[in-house]
Amino acid sequence: LWIVAFVQANTKMILAHVFGNWYWTWNQSHIPLSAVPNAMGKVLQHHMGTSAIGSLVITICRILRSILNSNNGNNSSGGIEAILRIVLICLKACLAGLLRLIEFISDKAFVMCAIHGTNFWNSAKSVSSVMVKDIPLVVSTYYVGDIILGVCKFFVAFIGAIVFYFTIQFDQDQKAVS
Repeated sequence: LWIVAFVQANTKMILAHVFGNWYWTWNQSHIPLSAVPNAMGKVLQHHMGTSAIGSLVITICRILRSILNSNNGNNSSGGIEAILRIVLICLKACLAGLLRLIEFISDKAFVMCAIHGTNFWNSAKSVSSVMVKDIPLVVSTYYVGDIILGVCKFFVAFIGAIVFYFTIQFDQDQKAVS
C-alpha cells in the first residue's frame, strides 16, 4: 500500500517538475529532449524523503480507514451496540473526509516541492494557507473542472454511441443489399 502511494507521489513530482520547467522557461527551444529523465534524476536525488513522508501520511490514513471498514461488528440489536455502530459510522465518515483532504493537499504539496524545492511539511503548509485565503476560487476551480470533465466524458460516450449505431445500421444495410 505504501509503495503504491510512494510511486504515485514520485510520478506527481516528476510531472510537476517537467511542467514547471516548461512553463517557466522563456525560450522553449532551451528545453532538452530528455526533460522527463532529467526530472526523474532531480526527484530521485532531492525529493525521495519528501515523497516517502507524504506517501506515509496517506498510507497511514488509508490503513486506519481499512481497519474501520473491516470491523463490521455484531448485528445484535442491543442499545449500546447500536450507539457504538453509530459512532463507528461517524468515525468512518470523518476518516474518509480526512483522507480526501490529505490526498488533495498532498497532491498540491508534491507540486510545490517539485517547483520550489521545499520539503513536504513546508509545502503542505504553504498550500493550506493559500487554499484557506482563497476558498471560493479553490472550490470553484475544483468543481468546475470536475463538471467540465464529466460533460466531456458524456459527449465522448454519446459520439461513440452514435458512431456505433450508424456503423451497425450501415452493416445491416449492406447485408440486406447482398
